[in-house]
Amino acid sequence: MTRAVIDSSVLVSALIARRDTPPSQVLRARARERFELIVSPQLVSEVAGVLARPKFDRYVTPDEVADFLDMLRNDAVVHPDAAVIERATRDPGDDYLVGQTCS
Repeated sequence: MTRAVIDSSVLVSALIARRDTPPSQVLRARARERFELIVSPQLVSEVAGVLARPKFDRYVTPDEVADFLDMLRNDAVVHPDAAVIERATRDPGDDYLVGQTCS
């Protein structure tokens, strides 16, 4: 089965979009088991931090956020955070995501 690590911004967009957008299509494909979603504690933490920002309150309820985070923790394959993160992307903040594909 295909495995995928998805950037936190795509995950957040998929949750708040509530319509047929590419990010929401990605999550629907995951729900249909078209691929295996790989997450790490750092990725889940980043998504949780973004969704905790007050500007997202108008898009999602705390219960929806909790359910979404539970899905990431329980329905995805959780890999430990990469111990060593080499420079791999233009955005050093995303290098840990690339590290997940090598675990």
